[in-house]
Amino acid sequence: MKKEESGALQGIAVLLMIFHHCFLYSYMFLDGFLRDPEFTSHFARSTRIAIAICAFVSGYGIYHVLSKRDGYREEYKDMFRRIARLYTRYWIAVLITILVDGLIFGSVISLRELPGNLTGFDPTYNTTWWYIREYMFMLLIAPLIKSVLQGDSKRRRAALIIVISVAVVLGVLSLLPMGGGMIIFLREYVQVILLIIFFEGYLVAFIQDKLKGRVILAGRKPWIMLVLGIFITILSYSLRYMVSFDGGDSKPDIIIAPIFILGAVLVFRTVTPLRKVFAFLGSNLLYMWFIHGLIWKEAFVFLTSKTNPVIYYTVIVISSLLISMCLNAIEKAILKKKKRA
Repeated sequence: MKKEESGALQGIAVLLMIFHHCFLYSYMFLDGFLRDPEFTSHFARSTRIAIAICAFVSGYGIYHVLSKRDGYREEYKDMFRRIARLYTRYWIAVLITILVDGLIFGSVISLRELPGNLTGFDPTYNTTWWYIREYMFMLLIAPLIKSVLQGDSKRRRAALIIVISVAVVLGVLSLLPMGGGMIIFLREYVQVILLIIFFEGYLVAFIQDKLKGRVILAGRKPWIMLVLGIFITILSYSLRYMVSFDGGDSKPDIIIAPIFILGAVLVFRTVTPLRKVFAFLGSNLLYMWFIHGLIWKEAFVFLTSKTNPVIYYTVIVISSLLISMCLNAIEKAILKKKKRA
């Protein structure tokens, strides 16, 4: 999977993510998409796959990052740098949210809740930020995954000791009187399913690398890849739609998301303009994720009463994209100025 293809997958993810947040509770739109509010709500539950796409692509990309690093010190140094960059952008979004909510919309900003929002562990200002803690956990376990798949016997032993130690601690906690509450707390803050999907992305990149980077269906005619890609994409997403009974459940994505990604990559590999459009959206994923919840929350009551679902969704996507482009441009200008200094 090439970099532009992974970016295009992130473009799909951001569109699905915004749909998920806009229409999970579609009773506000009495007509709904296709004049069917139940279909709209059910489809919104299926768009939960967006989170799995992000987790898979992250695992795939982190493999290539860690392959260029040697030793825990360099690997964790890189991971912490990525966490720092993530939080820097996240805190910009937190600041914007506080200013917009407090000064423009007159919302009461609780300072008690500020630590939970700054860390992303309890994002009450914008509940769509919860994934930031999951991504941080993914980055922290990535060097351990490398130890298991690529490390020598010494590294594998070290990783095994860490895993066993964590298992023992969790086992002891479960036996203590107050331990049950701690286990529940950990389950709420660490979604193991998403960590598994992250591992799948890492594993696919590892296997592909072992196969000398062979291209999927190399030598086949483009139209065959396109037809096969469309078939796999539609079939896998149809299956995801059929099993979407809970908008917060990612278990089906352990199997379905990698298949959906395979189909999408085949399509993107043969339709260049489509790939470039979605890759552009994907390049704005981070700020669109951080900002769209604010727009969605403040525009929800107004837009749902004034317009139809298609216009509502389009407004949220375009406004989130424009703000993201502005923030990315400002960030690039600052970094460019720093390099010159």
